[in-house]
Amino acid sequence: MTPTYKDIAYTDQENKAFALSDTSDQRAWESKFELISNVSRIPENDFTRLRQLLASCEDSDSYLTSPIYYSFTGRNGLWAYEKDGAFVLACWHPNIQGQILVFPQLVKSEVDLIGDLLSSIPEPPGGVRIARSKSAGVAELRDMYFDNRHVSLNKCKEDVLDWRYPVRILSTSHVAALSGHNFMRIRNHIRQLKRHFVETAPFDAISHSRALENLLHRWTNHNATSRSEYELLYAPYETLFSHGIDKSSGLSGQMIFVDGKLQAVGLWDVSNNHRKTANVYVNFCNTEIPGLSEFSMVQCCGTLHNQGIEYVNLGGSETENLDAYKRKFAPAITIDLCSVDVRINGGYRQFSKLANRSKSRKIISDEASNVERAGLQT
Repeated sequence: MTPTYKDIAYTDQENKAFALSDTSDQRAWESKFELISNVSRIPENDFTRLRQLLASCEDSDSYLTSPIYYSFTGRNGLWAYEKDGAFVLACWHPNIQGQILVFPQLVKSEVDLIGDLLSSIPEPPGGVRIARSKSAGVAELRDMYFDNRHVSLNKCKEDVLDWRYPVRILSTSHVAALSGHNFMRIRNHIRQLKRHFVETAPFDAISHSRALENLLHRWTNHNATSRSEYELLYAPYETLFSHGIDKSSGLSGQMIFVDGKLQAVGLWDVSNNHRKTANVYVNFCNTEIPGLSEFSMVQCCGTLHNQGIEYVNLGGSETENLDAYKRKFAPAITIDLCSVDVRINGGYRQFSKLANRSKSRKIISDEASNVERAGLQT
């Protein structure tokens, strides 16, 4: 019988539309956008360039400091806007044709680079959204007025990307130890693996390429309802596994063999050097083997803890079930994220002749983070 495979930690809906073909309108927009002073395109999979930009950056949402995150999310086109020693990154939405995502400014500066960029950015075919904003930081959004445009900003619920539910960050030491009442059910599930011979090895896509391909094929074949959906489900994991071979990506991970067969795979990178936080990108397994999904996460945390990594960021979730899985591991930190819808020259409010026409207003506070902590200092 073909095993049932279920993605545990990275089931973002990007899998539903991995690569969007660009249109003539998008190409025209790119040409205009790249004429803006201080805007430069980042080549595909240029991890070195991204690492240079992000090297000194820290954020409680550690995906924002991860080169692989921007490379993967910005696979259809990624740009940097740099000014006065700071920068913001922008990319085509991986799922919505013609929409631009602008990410938060990580380096403090006298200039609000997002506001500065919105004062001159050409309006893309599918509009603009500010991505991965901390909910508390957008509590008091204000419209922006410039000499030639009105920009309205509105907090909105994220329905496509993976922060519909909060970001969950685990303490690697707590999960690896599995002590206390909070982890009793997980301990019981893992005990069911005692009837099997289980081995864990570092991720090695070259030595185990055939086994990895078979594992991915079986998982994809189980979840896909058509050939086209199969290809869309298969492609992102294949890309991430390829990145795992490229040392410049910063990805590493684990392979778990049960009775001699590869049954689980995990991939992560480490960013936020001061915080010592890893970000999980792949974590799927054969869920017909009781206790394997829990064992895989505990092994991940144990490996990272032994390397001196204090936290592992599981990201947000797009489904309640996926969020419930992450909450089983007693998250040490929870971060509520949202998106901000940007309307240029119109939108939700009438243009006011008496409005303050200023480019310097800070549109998203970097002070409030709405980070919930469970007895741990970060």
